[in-house]
Amino acid sequence: MLNLPEIGIQLTENGAMYPQSSTCGLLLASPHARYFAVSRQL
Repeated sequence: MLNLPEIGIQLTENGAMYPQSSTCGLLLASPHARYFAVSRQL
């Protein structure tokens, strides 16, 4: 886990992260994983 105050992120009393632009993720690796691209066509 990162030291949240050191990078400027706080947790609210409900467990939400502040500022709202903060993100978190859970990354799982698999030898069977495939890469793919998500793009938007105009």
